[in-house]
Amino acid sequence: MTNDVLTPHDLERQRSIVIGGVPESKETKPSARARGDNAMVEQVLDELGIQVSPVTVYRMGNSSKNPAPNGAAHRLLKVMLPARHFQRDVLSKWKKHGATLRRTLANQGLDRMNVRPSLSPEELVAKRVLHEECQKKRDETGNDWIVYAQKVILRSDVKNNRSFFTMTPSLLSKNA
Repeated sequence: MTNDVLTPHDLERQRSIVIGGVPESKETKPSARARGDNAMVEQVLDELGIQVSPVTVYRMGNSSKNPAPNGAAHRLLKVMLPARHFQRDVLSKWKKHGATLRRTLANQGLDRMNVRPSLSPEELVAKRVLHEECQKKRDETGNDWIVYAQKVILRSDVKNNRSFFTMTPSLLSKNA
């Protein structure tokens, strides 16, 4: 975005999350599938301890254009929450408890579930480029490269980068 004016899409994105890895319902009626998606989202929010009802829950993409081969892939769930602070709460608690939650819900086929913020098309492209660069470095070197703080680094360097990223704001304020 080149100016400071937020569009309605930006405002919606700031209070939305995207959940991946949630199996699609086998129900024949669309309304029953939608109820199943809502129930799954509410279960995740309950497990994270977030007291909120989503404004909207829907699957992204067209199911007839993107059929899941052998149920291996699932369309993403977009969840719009009432306010931005709920999005931040969900993401914060997911970061802390997501691995435990995946294990807890593994019997429901949610062992590969992931929660992330809703991203603009530009942010998605930038994320994809970083992950492709990471995969390329892994393939070329055989080392454990990861995406951390919008950079591709070796996993072993995370500790060093954490101290750098936590020091940077204080260094900037001293120099200002």
